[in-house]
Amino acid sequence: MGGQIRTKRNFLFFLLSILAGVVILAVAVYGFSLLRHRSGIPAEIDRSVLVQIDETEIKAPRDEEFALAGKRPGRPADFHLRTPDGGVRKQTLPLVPYYARTIYLTVYLIIGLACIAIALFAFLLRPDDRKARIYYWLSLAFGSAVIISGEFYCVGRAWTTYVPSILFILGYAAAPALFLDFALAFSRSEKSGRRALRFMPAAVIAAVQTAVFLAAFLKPSIAMFRAYNAYYFIFRVYVIIYVVLAVWTLYRTFRKSADDEERTQVQWIFFGLAAGIVPFVFLYQIPTALGIHPPITEEFAAFFYIAIPVTFFVAIVKYRLMNIHLIINRGLVYSILTVFTVSVYFAVIESVRKLFAG
Repeated sequence: MGGQIRTKRNFLFFLLSILAGVVILAVAVYGFSLLRHRSGIPAEIDRSVLVQIDETEIKAPRDEEFALAGKRPGRPADFHLRTPDGGVRKQTLPLVPYYARTIYLTVYLIIGLACIAIALFAFLLRPDDRKARIYYWLSLAFGSAVIISGEFYCVGRAWTTYVPSILFILGYAAAPALFLDFALAFSRSEKSGRRALRFMPAAVIAAVQTAVFLAAFLKPSIAMFRAYNAYYFIFRVYVIIYVVLAVWTLYRTFRKSADDEERTQVQWIFFGLAAGIVPFVFLYQIPTALGIHPPITEEFAAFFYIAIPVTFFVAIVKYRLMNIHLIINRGLVYSILTVFTVSVYFAVIESVRKLFAG
């Protein structure tokens, strides 16, 4: 009798999880559809001397997001610019589409949908596996936030536009805690009683961020908006701490575990993290930070993120059928050859460009 009740309870949880996933995905796609209304500053405006947009005083670059939130492209805006003699002149120009002539949105839509779809497939195949359940919710949190792209970008006049913004805040706040929970699921010594305590910081951060965000845009209040941005430092610290703890937990599990299957699963997780993050960091972020033209665009670099959900899926479902050592060895060789070929290609292109420019 107890087994039947448990089975019915698990089946009900499964159905509710799928239904919740459908709702979250629908809200995320709705938020994505609103991104085409995000406005940008015209190219004619020198942002280095910009002091005010309409009634909003600009003291920091992010103040521009507050000033433009809810205003559609094509709408005229008053730009107040500082003049060399210390005065201010006003220039009225129509706002421009922020994402014009870029595939940025499409790339992150594909990444977000891929994360959710792969995790859903793993959950359908392993509904009773705790790792698959956590991975499903982790992918919903992260994937929906990636699709929406930002909490300020889809805000409009209608109250419904705030729903994707709040989902973005909740998703990014929950993702680090879910990642740590996912890492702990591989440790058999993990104590489930501490789970609520682990999610407490995420709940507090999400509640505070949501409250300050709504106060900033419903009033509206630039002071609350600046407070939100200042508070974001705490969120970054929280993310770093939880991600480091998750990676350390996986490493400790790999070192201490005597179970070959468990060690293989952890290897797949590490392989996916390396394959997804390393190209983005070394081929885009570091060159950009050093002032060097990166060999690949941000959109192309972001496609490497697909490796993370794929390898997480393999770690849960197919790890017995695939030789991780052979794949890593071959993958390392192919990656080195790819990086070398791409670097030589762009070096030649840059040399030819400079030659003909001269």
